Amino acid sequence: MNKKYLLQLGLAFVLIYSGVDALINPNDWLKFIPSWVAYLGLSKILVLHIYSAFQIILGLALLFKYKVKTMAIIAAIHFVAIIAATGFGRDIFMETFRNIGLFFMALYLGVRGRY
Repeated sequence: MNKKYLLQLGLAFVLIYSGVDALINPNDWLKFIPSWVAYLGLSKILVLHIYSAFQIILGLALLFKYKVKTMAIIAAIHFVAIIAATGFGRDIFMETFRNIGLFFMALYLGVRGRY
């Protein structure tokens, strides 16, 4: 098995798992949706569903090797955005810790040489 694919598989698993879990258990995830989305005229649950679909699609693209470099860069940007939005506070440490590792996995897949 290709070693790079192991990184893709791990990243895809996290994206798909969290996306599906947010759809199944939205109350566990709504706290991560910022309150300012209301100013855009959107409900938190709608944003969560859109976000979950985005994560699942991104994870499936990585899983099935569709435009890996592009999808990995999108994933890296996605994790940086999460880190920037949630910060580094003690109350969010476990999520930030995870997202920093995922960011570097995605970045590696996105900037690595030809596939």
